[in-house]
Amino acid sequence: MKNTILICVMAIIIHLVAPAAHAQTQSEDIKSRGFKPVTNISTDSRGVIVEALDGNAVGYNPQTIIFIKAEDEDRMHQSYQATAETQVDVSEILSDKTFMEMFTGISENLDSLVLTQPQIMMICNKYFERLAKDDTQNIFLTKIGDEYFTVVTKMGSNESLALSYFSLNYDYVWHRETQRRIFYPHQ
Repeated sequence: MKNTILICVMAIIIHLVAPAAHAQTQSEDIKSRGFKPVTNISTDSRGVIVEALDGNAVGYNPQTIIFIKAEDEDRMHQSYQATAETQVDVSEILSDKTFMEMFTGISENLDSLVLTQPQIMMICNKYFERLAKDDTQNIFLTKIGDEYFTVVTKMGSNESLALSYFSLNYDYVWHRETQRRIFYPHQ
């Protein structure tokens, strides 16, 4: 009887401790790759600087950046207001989240997390090597009119970058195992 109780207690302890140990190991792994853990996200300490832009569309190589839907490419050719030089943080999600949870976990002020499409294209062009690879998505928040969208990029095996838009309210849960990267203005 004592052995059975002891085994049950050990099983409960392992069940309670194992997730914490896994999260600690994951946090250490992220730190070793140059990221600092921050409440459910980790921030890349190297920083990304997007130069001041006049709001006009930023050019891109059509062999490198592929739009999933034609309307997504049309959005990139619009003019946007000029932006000042912007420091951008790069984070990875450490727990399963929807787009809304990802961004509101950083700031409740969504406008402070928005990057314009020209800024996003500048990041994709200038910091290509910093984008997540191996079928991992890079996620940006943008705003068109009064509506928030997430721009999701995914690196293909031929070094091309597929780009698509989703509503911020899209309720799919993105899993942490694939270490999705989130780009947003420094908070």
